[in-house]
Amino acid sequence: MGDSLNRHLRTRIAVLCQELSRWPTIRERIETVGGGATLDELLAAVTRAPQPPDDARVKELLDEIAQIGDAIGLPSLTSELRGPVPRLPGGSYSHAQIAWVCPAARCGRVELVEDEDGVPTCVMSGSTPLAPYPPARGS
Repeated sequence: MGDSLNRHLRTRIAVLCQELSRWPTIRERIETVGGGATLDELLAAVTRAPQPPDDARVKELLDEIAQIGDAIGLPSLTSELRGPVPRLPGGSYSHAQIAWVCPAARCGRVELVEDEDGVPTCVMSGSTPLAPYPPARGS
């Protein structure tokens, strides 16, 4: 087990988190076809585990959720192959907040401030508000 999930898994988790956050009924649809326990295990592994999650097990769970997504008519529920993901600017930048990011730093989810009406939440970590980016000075 490493210190953090690999980039590909983090991206897949970000996609799932974003979908679950925007469309709460997706969870209900997953539960309706018997996928609730799989989703709960994934959420626990990613957000509540005292140790970093095991890449192999997280991949298995994401693959199961992807299959469930296919079965309920939601292909690409955990796929990063949907279009460009906004990249945060590199190098020097102003310290004005430009985005919201994963509060647990366990996925690559990014929501631009200009695209949101309020503070978006991470349903995978119990509706925790996303963290501001860049962080406030001294954080």
